[in-house]
Amino acid sequence: MKPEAGMKEGKRMKRGNGDVGGERMTFSELREKDVINLCDGRRLGRPSDLGMNENACAVCLVVSPCGGIKGLCRGRGEEVEIPWNRIRRIGDDVILVEYPPYDSENGR
Repeated sequence: MKPEAGMKEGKRMKRGNGDVGGERMTFSELREKDVINLCDGRRLGRPSDLGMNENACAVCLVVSPCGGIKGLCRGRGEEVEIPWNRIRRIGDDVILVEYPPYDSENGR
């Protein structure tokens, strides 16, 4: 694979606009991070996939409660789809999201 313009092989390319911030990240790097919910402090798991809705022009992060590797699950529960606009910060080790817990009594 040929490096993009302005990018040396083996180096990450900085985004062109300083307003956007951060470095480019691969999905493989994203999968290694724990997803933490700021609403209740719970660890939700690790990213296992990205989902896209072309009609709504929306991207979501699919989080597996067991760390993203099916068959090696230690956790319980189902995958959670977190809308991209709910991601507050992507750090070195964690992804902080604001994802209100589901209230089964009130249906929200």
